[in-house]
Amino acid sequence: MQPASIHGPTEGASVSAGGIFGDKERATENVWARQVEAEKMKKLRAIMEEQKKTTGGSTKEADRTSKSLLK
Repeated sequence: MQPASIHGPTEGASVSAGGIFGDKERATENVWARQVEAEKMKKLRAIMEEQKKTTGGSTKEADRTSKSLLK
């Protein structure tokens, strides 16, 4: 635990203090972090789906071309 400065407690003092307030703060931060990560994943999935749509035809065509060249 870091000592408090002359101007008051340091940042995160309630978490580092432990006890019920520290536990609650950690839980709140964990919920927030999970929500942020879920939003990021949702956006990434949407971007991937859009890329699949735009590259789907060209990928299929490239596969057909490569197969015909290998015959």
